Amino acid sequence: MKLLTFEIAGSLFGINIKSVKEINGRIIFTEIPASHSHIIGLYNMRGQIVTVFDIAQMMGYSNERYNYKSINGIVFSCIILKAADTPDIAAFAVDDAKDVITVEDSVYKSVPLNVEPKIRENLSGVFELEEELLLVINEQKLFFSQK
Repeated sequence: MKLLTFEIAGSLFGINIKSVKEINGRIIFTEIPASHSHIIGLYNMRGQIVTVFDIAQMMGYSNERYNYKSINGIVFSCIILKAADTPDIAAFAVDDAKDVITVEDSVYKSVPLNVEPKIRENLSGVFELEEELLLVINEQKLFFSQK
């Protein structure tokens, strides 16, 4: 499986590369008044309006533990996703977009049952890498499912 890796609050996450439309180093967004706290704003991507999510907050990090680089409506590291079965697009801010890696099924582990259910349902698994664990986001559920 090929995964795009990224960092949030010092933790390594991954997402299936097949869901990634592009990685942007700098996007300008517009905040939405009175929106959910996990929504950073809206981004105009070549005429298509895209919601930009705060994935750190969605994964349970408090504001003190992370700080994606955002100044005056500009996010400096953003991953744009495409939905599996629709033309929908979503984006999320990360501390740092990393590498595309290939992981073998033999290093796959299930998410432990004692992880908070809200967080566990947004992860598809954990891969045991040489020096750290890689938490894999279930991007279709987190960004494109109707809750």
